[in-house]
Amino acid sequence: MKKVLLLSLVLAVLLAVGLLLFYQQRSQSSNIFDDIYSDEISYLSSGAKNQMKLLKIKGADLATEKESSDFQAGSVMVVVQSKDLPENSNLNIIANNKEQLLTLDYEEKLADDVQLSLTASYSVREKTLTQEVKLSDYKSQEVIVPADRYENYGLTKAKIEERFSLAEEVLLKEWTAVSESRFSLDNKGKLTVLKKWQ
Repeated sequence: MKKVLLLSLVLAVLLAVGLLLFYQQRSQSSNIFDDIYSDEISYLSSGAKNQMKLLKIKGADLATEKESSDFQAGSVMVVVQSKDLPENSNLNIIANNKEQLLTLDYEEKLADDVQLSLTASYSVREKTLTQEVKLSDYKSQEVIVPADRYENYGLTKAKIEERFSLAEEVLLKEWTAVSESRFSLDNKGKLTVLKKWQ
């Protein structure tokens, strides 16, 4: 009888350890964008700004609903101003809990009435980073410039790729400096990048 109880207890402990390891492996982030998303979303539940790693980045500030038209319910937005970005630019990092989406929105003023917007949206569920480009000319009849006219504004595919890389590099370099992420600029983890602008 003691042997049956002991064997049952050992099996129960092994099963519990196995389930715990399985759950831990499933909940562990699979890339650097999962880490950033988790950091921002944890602010929604705790409200503790001092725990938010993104705010430890020099030039980062938390935006509130009243300060930004991009802000939605269930979202957190951090605005990053960096000396490594062009002077007339900024980087917004928005985490949306409802949609499980992390959006990196890079905006650069190219001229008085011309603005470049590069958006990289990371889907936590699908593990995809989707890049999109929008060029706005506020003097033009068509405010949104069609992609086939980007070169009229000095914007080539190479320049767009360079700006996406710069914004991502600035964010990820700063992120790895303030967090204990196991990922880096060279090892972003498992994700698929979709370029909707090419």
